[in-house]
Amino acid sequence: MADQYLEQAKKLYEFAKAKPPLNEYGVNRKEGTEYDFYKSDAKEDDVAWAAAWLYKATQEDQYKNELASYPGPNPNDDNWSSLNWNRVDLAASIMNGEINNNWNTASDWFNNHCKSDNYFFVGEWGSARYNCAAQLAALVASKHDAVDKEAWAQNQMGYILGEKGVGTANPKCFVTGFDENSPKNPHHRAASGTDSAQTNADSIENKHILLGALVGGPADENGAYQDIRSDYQSNEVSLDYNAGLVGAAAGLYYFYPQGITDADISASVPDSGVEITYGGGMGNSAVVNNSQNYAKLLQYSLYFYDANMCGSDVGESSALTWRKDCHVQDAQLNSAPAESETILPKLNTVIGKYWSFVNLLSEENAEADTVPAATRTKTRVLRLSKAVDLRNSLRCRRLRTVSRI
Repeated sequence: MADQYLEQAKKLYEFAKAKPPLNEYGVNRKEGTEYDFYKSDAKEDDVAWAAAWLYKATQEDQYKNELASYPGPNPNDDNWSSLNWNRVDLAASIMNGEINNNWNTASDWFNNHCKSDNYFFVGEWGSARYNCAAQLAALVASKHDAVDKEAWAQNQMGYILGEKGVGTANPKCFVTGFDENSPKNPHHRAASGTDSAQTNADSIENKHILLGALVGGPADENGAYQDIRSDYQSNEVSLDYNAGLVGAAAGLYYFYPQGITDADISASVPDSGVEITYGGGMGNSAVVNNSQNYAKLLQYSLYFYDANMCGSDVGESSALTWRKDCHVQDAQLNSAPAESETILPKLNTVIGKYWSFVNLLSEENAEADTVPAATRTKTRVLRLSKAVDLRNSLRCRRLRTVSRI
């Protein structure tokens, strides 16, 4: 079976190279119908990314050489060239460094863009996701000693987890359910507990506590943010948001494991109406502090994934009592969590692109007693992501409506 997948991956790679670039993406070429797909800025980064993984799988020089020919992002380009759902040119350059020992482009990019102690800001829509993805990429390069950016990433995570404020704003944690300073009203249908017509009603507070989801974050470099459900630019959550968060947390755990211990999180998570104690870590006293507890961050992220499961695979197995019925009394229109969980596989979305090139949790660390059991299990799943990465690299862009949770 693996050999068959590999042969198909090779064919897909050649197919992608032969196809026209940017202006054909998102169009039904047979009927000439324009669909509301996210469109890629370019295909060259995806092809280089695929070449890297084909070389990993085959050790054939063709892929190594074609990866080497990819110029990568312009080191003087703006922050948009960081790792995100659209662009993997920086990730491809990191792979080029690992495979061809050419770190020039990647290291120049990091040294140009990741030198300020201020909040790494790309744009007003979902700025925290770009921040976390940049942390992840910087930590991968740092692991290979191409740059020395682990302290920079830890500083950035301090903004994300509310150790300090962005710009002139007060400190705010941008991960739901993480502590008492977390957002209470993320833009998430299932957590809102309301029907479709009331989803954006700010006067109705969320009925359920969504654990471990990264919200969009500050809308500008001064830290503008409002915790209201209708502000989807700053307060929506998404699987691709959490992909960078989890990767960054794993990388920081890799570099800064001291003092962070396992925690006993009950399989039964308190539902609405039950008091939840925030800010006390996870029952262990030997934590650095709540805001920099990467083990907790990794485990809480698993709850976010669980919150987005829907259907027969949830049932009594769900750790979240409010997810055992996936509907929100909305006549099944936009039935929570969202269409994205049934149309686009979670493994591909959350793990494939980000985790496939970052083996930050080594085999030794992943099995160590200091790593939470849930994290060890997820890490084993993450290793499987390499098998689906090529499909993800040649991915179709998601429908804009599908991406909304």
